[in-house]
Amino acid sequence: MCVLRLSGPYKELSSSIVNTFAEFTEAISARKDRESGRTTEQDQSTFNCTVSNENGDCVPAQITDAISFLTRHRTDIKELRSRSGVEQAILDFAWDFPRESTGQFNRLPLLLLELCTELRLEIKVTVYGVASSQL
Repeated sequence: MCVLRLSGPYKELSSSIVNTFAEFTEAISARKDRESGRTTEQDQSTFNCTVSNENGDCVPAQITDAISFLTRHRTDIKELRSRSGVEQAILDFAWDFPRESTGQFNRLPLLLLELCTELRLEIKVTVYGVASSQL
């Protein structure tokens, strides 16, 4: 799965993502912290939007979906990045790595890097160790 993560002060960020081009949902841990009183509406929060539903064993498909998403929503993302409260934006790829493997690679194509640079998006790869039988 690949998600677009936006972070910033909850109150400003939640106001800035209303009526946007895509559905953003507050991260579960951020919502639980705020609802329990551990954080306030002025504290940092994170909202996510699904860019690709492909599993972590299909990173090339996630990358293809991400390029399509960023290209399709280029103008909207630029405008969103300029809104109040949107302090950080990260494109986060899930990557399954077989525990028994000695190595693995996936390439981030230049087009993806160019789009992320233009749209001021950082790239994050979250690696999950999995048993080969899970793949």
